[in-house]
Amino acid sequence: MFSRKIATILCGLGIVTMIVENASTVQIASFFSIIAGSLFLLRQQEKKLKN
Repeated sequence: MFSRKIATILCGLGIVTMIVENASTVQIASFFSIIAGSLFLLRQQEKKLKN
């Protein structure tokens, strides 16, 4: 089951980790593209469950 609180905590930890490790622009962009793709797939799944 998807928990928004857990997802928010994990996203925050990922951002903090990137800041601490001085991540490159490519790493940051790929992180946010993974997050955006996951949210997109989650919304599609929620729409299917509502129908």
